[in-house]
Amino acid sequence: MSSSPFPQFQYNSLYRYQLSHQAPFIVIAMFTSHHAKYLQYADRFADSCEKFKLEYIIYDIEGIHTSISLSGTDDPNHTKASLINFVIDSYAKPVLYVDIDCYFEAFPDIILQCIHRQVDFAIYNWLSDPITDAYIPVTVKVPQEDTMIEVKDQYYKYSHAVNYYSDQQLLCSGCTKYFNTSNASLYLLKCWQETMIQFPISVDDQSLDYAFNNKILDKVPIQTYWLPKSYARYPWWIYEKPVINHPDTPISREDYLPHQGANGKKSVYFERLETPAHEPVFPYNALINVQNKTLYLIDSTGTRVEKEEQFFQDIWI
Repeated sequence: MSSSPFPQFQYNSLYRYQLSHQAPFIVIAMFTSHHAKYLQYADRFADSCEKFKLEYIIYDIEGIHTSISLSGTDDPNHTKASLINFVIDSYAKPVLYVDIDCYFEAFPDIILQCIHRQVDFAIYNWLSDPITDAYIPVTVKVPQEDTMIEVKDQYYKYSHAVNYYSDQQLLCSGCTKYFNTSNASLYLLKCWQETMIQFPISVDDQSLDYAFNNKILDKVPIQTYWLPKSYARYPWWIYEKPVINHPDTPISREDYLPHQGANGKKSVYFERLETPAHEPVFPYNALINVQNKTLYLIDSTGTRVEKEEQFFQDIWI
């Protein structure tokens, strides 16, 4: 029998927690308390869990793995997978891992559905979502009396999307992850941990993609559920009402190394994916005023408004 890739998980303390031992799942997060910013995040996270009467634990840890931050350590004790495995082993119930810089804006009812349906693993999968259009704020100069002033956080424009589709392969945003206690779930967790040990300077989400797409897909029977954007709601999805909110734009991961596995293995096989067309949430050439719900359609030169029209899509900033 192969040895476990999980060392004994170590932590400084339970920073805040609420345990009833009756809830069907447990919410977990971790952080390093020597950063004041993360202390604020941890309190916001805990307050939101308590608001919706969620059973949760926030672990104060000494350091984080390089798959989370390049300033971290390659000690496999400090991965997210190590924490999840430890909690499942300790409490024998499904785990909803959530990044500490998120918080709940509603009770996560879908997780109860996952438990009822005996789902092994749930996460947001860009490839299974037919509409991934992202919009970012832009600063716009507008006239006011005899001068021009800069207006921030009122105007948005199209930024990016993942225009590929598959309900099989995984391309995740992993600020929220659900793992059951099943054999398939624990095997995926083990494969993810082994991938992060093999590729310590690669992004943890991409290591999870790599583990799933190379070691699970078409090899291990696993019941998945692809969570909606609302369960990993980044600020660029202004048209999605958050359940689990990630209000800050993720930092760039350009300094991380890609996964270069043996025999041409990759984290995602884009050449196997469909590229379906879809109608954008807002026109790609639109400047979006989120306060008065007006679209300003810009010409091909990017200098002139061709058309102005109202929109009725709900917005959450």
